Amino acid sequence: MSKTAIVTGASSGIGYHITHHLLENGYNVFGVSRNVTQELFDQPGWHPVPCDLSVPDEVQRCCDELKKQTGNAVDVLVLCAGKAWFGPHETHRPEQINEMVDLNFKAPLLMINALLRSVRDSEGHIIGIGSVSGNTRSPQGGVYAATKAGFHHFLDLLFDETRKQGVKVTRIVPDLTRTLFYDHLNFEPESHPEAHIDPEEIARAVDYILQSPQAVITEIELRPQKLQIRKK
Repeated sequence: MSKTAIVTGASSGIGYHITHHLLENGYNVFGVSRNVTQELFDQPGWHPVPCDLSVPDEVQRCCDELKKQTGNAVDVLVLCAGKAWFGPHETHRPEQINEMVDLNFKAPLLMINALLRSVRDSEGHIIGIGSVSGNTRSPQGGVYAATKAGFHHFLDLLFDETRKQGVKVTRIVPDLTRTLFYDHLNFEPESHPEAHIDPEEIARAVDYILQSPQAVITEIELRPQKLQIRKK
């Protein structure tokens, strides 16, 4: 019987590559994103669930729909959707701050709150895609770093809370990853292969985590060999 996975941010970047790997490994994957479509993956087991995760009421509606579609059986929940704005704090518009808090922090906590019983009943795995910004000081990225730091801390607490119930919790902490994440920003990673992480590497990290038979890998941090960015 196929296992069931839910992936947020499945329409592009890291979430897209993780979804592809899960489908290749035989999972039924419910992909959540604003722009997700049936045509995105021409593979059995693919189930798109459109949702704007930056809107709390939409998150609750989405979770209700996911519980119906999965039959309350979730083996893997991957929380990948995110957004960042960088610059001095006083230059952020209120809507940018709200979007980062709602999408990076509030949405994953609401989804875990709604779906935790479904994961627990399957003795499943929750995987959160964090950021090195949440583990270090991030000049001109304070709000983004704060949302990721809070998410990291919550995942640690969640594992302590649920480990005796069979729930596994892991955070993956990537550094500069070459995706559409940087399209609206004024900088991006250098194109040299050693200056950024390929999202395929993160998808392979998910494969490795899910193949660990007994030990729970609570954190994987991925960094490029070189730290190089360029202004657009």
